[in-house]
Amino acid sequence: MLRNYVGVSGVMNISDNVSTVNNFKSAGFSMDSSHIAMIGFLVINKTIKGIPPAKRKIPHQRYTPVSSLSTVMSYSKKDVLNMIHFGAKKDYKLGETIKNLFNTDGIYKKNLCRALQLNLSWSNPNELEKILNHFPEMSIVLQLPREVLKNQEKKILPTN
Repeated sequence: MLRNYVGVSGVMNISDNVSTVNNFKSAGFSMDSSHIAMIGFLVINKTIKGIPPAKRKIPHQRYTPVSSLSTVMSYSKKDVLNMIHFGAKKDYKLGETIKNLFNTDGIYKKNLCRALQLNLSWSNPNELEKILNHFPEMSIVLQLPREVLKNQEKKILPTN
């Protein structure tokens, strides 16, 4: 089970990672703190395929090259929660995609990262089950867009 965390996402390289870890340590965060520090590594299908995102819709998004994830995560694994933030428009073959991603350079097996945030409109429970079957110690955070939540509120909340 995932503990409460305070996070910084968009770490791209060792330099970013070193300064972020040092800032967390200076602020008093540790793996024993009431809230642990989290470093988020942004990944999309293009970065998995080694294609740099061309023109980004959101200019501040910083994608970590998948080929360097293992090296970058190695520095911070003892001091923070490493989390991959995977974004996609659809969850087509999500289980297989995540399996391949976390097997890259032994990211999961070496315990460099066992936390995943899914930035999707909605996740098929079967695909989530595939991920957990491959990686039983994986913590998954579902980041749902406001549109999905608004639609669910209409269905769930009673009318007064």
